[in-house]
Amino acid sequence: MRPRALGPSDPERIGGYRLTGTLGEGGQGVVYLAEGPSGVRVAVKVLRDVDAESHRRFLREADTARRVAPFCTARVLDAGTADGRPYVVSEYIPGPSLAETVTSDGPRTGSGLQRLAVATLTALAAIHRAGVVHRDVKPANVILGPEGPVVIDFGIARDLGQGTTSTGLVGTPAYVSPELLAGHTPGTASDVFSWAATMVYAATGRTAFRGGNLTALLYAISTADPDLTGVPADLHPLLSASLAKDPTARPSATTLLRELTGDDTPLTTGPSLPATTLTPSPAPTGHPDPAAPPPHPGPAALPGPGPTARLTPSDRGHTTRFTESAPGPTAQFTGSAPGPTAQFTGSGPGPTAQFTESGPGRTSPVAPSGSGHTAPGPGPIAPVAPSGSAGTAPLDAATGPPASGAAPAVAGPRGPSARRRRLLWPAAAVVAAVLVTAVVLVVRPPWGTGPAAGKLLYADDFSERGNWDGYTFAPDAADDSRTTHGYEIDRGVYSIHADTTDPHGAAFSPVPPKGSATPERDVLIAVTARLKEGSASPGVLGLTCRWDEDVPHGYAFTLGLDGTARITRTTSGERLDVIPPAKLSPPAPGTDVRLQARCARSGTGVALTFWVDGSEALDAVDTEPPPETANSQVGLLTQVPEAGGGDLTVSFDDFTVHLPA
Repeated sequence: MRPRALGPSDPERIGGYRLTGTLGEGGQGVVYLAEGPSGVRVAVKVLRDVDAESHRRFLREADTARRVAPFCTARVLDAGTADGRPYVVSEYIPGPSLAETVTSDGPRTGSGLQRLAVATLTALAAIHRAGVVHRDVKPANVILGPEGPVVIDFGIARDLGQGTTSTGLVGTPAYVSPELLAGHTPGTASDVFSWAATMVYAATGRTAFRGGNLTALLYAISTADPDLTGVPADLHPLLSASLAKDPTARPSATTLLRELTGDDTPLTTGPSLPATTLTPSPAPTGHPDPAAPPPHPGPAALPGPGPTARLTPSDRGHTTRFTESAPGPTAQFTGSAPGPTAQFTGSGPGPTAQFTESGPGRTSPVAPSGSGHTAPGPGPIAPVAPSGSAGTAPLDAATGPPASGAAPAVAGPRGPSARRRRLLWPAAAVVAAVLVTAVVLVVRPPWGTGPAAGKLLYADDFSERGNWDGYTFAPDAADDSRTTHGYEIDRGVYSIHADTTDPHGAAFSPVPPKGSATPERDVLIAVTARLKEGSASPGVLGLTCRWDEDVPHGYAFTLGLDGTARITRTTSGERLDVIPPAKLSPPAPGTDVRLQARCARSGTGVALTFWVDGSEALDAVDTEPPPETANSQVGLLTQVPEAGGGDLTVSFDDFTVHLPA
């Protein structure tokens, strides 16, 4: 890593360290080259602003990381706070990363590759013995220093959010284990998988799993055998075993190291971490995540380090089952590494994840107001009509005035659940990053059940600029510089503003893509929304599916600032309520609300379900769906009435698109 000069906005000192250059920068922090009081060069990672609980957790994990034995690792030397921002100081290792070296000089071979494998496994074994999970093993985090390979950047927060940690897929996930893609808590086995993927890259110059786009790559990691073509014969069975889909089937770092060095002396001492903790990670905002997996017991704990397993590869390359026990930290993930870049384009199958939670319900449907309903659709908004009368309502960002007409034939709503007060359960953001899945420790609240999810098609936590509409969110800028929907990278959200000058705010996900030859119509979409303080009613926020903005037609699932939940259908600009609206607790400014919507074929109709905070609000089958076209997009919306509306700003996070279960 070659340092670059400090910029005008960079500080000159952090704590007792004088900064001399910048080693790297990401959405959550900056790594500086610095000199300590004695003149020794060190690396100082400074995080962005974080909340008090995240700050305390970071310092605790930094203290834990300082206990890692300095075998082939960059030692953590110090940690503290400067100007309210936590920082950690580690040993500076000069030299290129493995990623840079393979890119410039080609794959590692012969004894150089063997030394690399032994050194990195020695580092992992030391990290795991200290009760730490690295969580971000990849070629960019292996430095080929003057005294040999060194593993850096372990066990410390890499993506502390501001009170809430986001969940999503970012960066290049070619080195992440299948269980992390499914939302499980990382363990030592996750590190072993990432180590093996890193070694495949080192030996061949290619990633072990490949795909033409992110979806194909995630699907390959979850289902396909690794491509080990070109891997030397002595490493082949070890890497094959380490890349097993089942984390309990992977050998530990210690077992791999002993196998490489030919040491078959039985292990008798030393604490260790679990190979993985197969329990679902709660959604960052305290709401159930439709992408999360079902409760799953972890591997059985063994007293002490347990028996030593020797590798006896089968025709598939792995039969070893070796697990380690003891609790370890939980983490959050982001980052980058060599491999296919996650551009979130394209469609197709992804990793399967199922998750359900039980608890009290939330909704109380409004009694039907007669046979005819005019609904909120892409267009102006009107309040819910009183019982017995028809009213107009809002929806997505398309155009056109509110329409009226008879409601389509509908299979009525399911029985109402008990209404309850919204609870705010603050998430304790946990520390560290591995590129793909964000995991947050929270007190699990009694949210409703929520839907099960099928294969993941797309996810975005908006921590990096992607392929959504808009640029930087700037609703207060003048004239052509004004942007009413766009990214707020510093907050890790995508925001949409609506007011009487621009009442119909909407944005569409890049997946499913517009104009696809075979658009994905059956989807389960979800997002976490937060209403900005000072936003004024009336107005709505929500999700869209099967949307064609060129007509316009499609479905919208909206929650009004007054608590009115609606499912509406737009056909050639005409909007109708598919089902009578339901009255819920109004969304509170500054408080997260989880919205989930399912659109799926049901005979000749379309089954539509809307969940708010995990509890079913509305459910219907539309027997007169809009005609199918080449476009079938999903997206977000924020709207106010053209007349009498106020300012409404909604920030969205943790957006996902799954196939229905």
